Amino acid sequence: MSDGSLLQVLPGPVNPVLALAATGEAGTTPLLAAAGGDGTLRLWALHEAGPTPLDSLTLPHAARTLAFADPLSLCVGFGNDVAVFSVRGRQNW
Repeated sequence: MSDGSLLQVLPGPVNPVLALAATGEAGTTPLLAAAGGDGTLRLWALHEAGPTPLDSLTLPHAARTLAFADPLSLCVGFGNDVAVFSVRGRQNW
């Protein structure tokens, strides 16, 4: 990205993206999470060959904050709640 060229555009939530979080510790596949104004969370694996969509879910309120606590735990602030989701299985997180 040293030349500023666009590498990839990922399909995001229907409404504006409100929060992003990324992780990429040594020995793990980097992950990217995005939260949209429609309450949707999306998760991608960032492989060198290109991103792979892993999963998505819809929350009762739009998430305003995202942070990875570790490579497989995503902290999400939405409405009046804070939740921690495991992204290990990427099913029903």
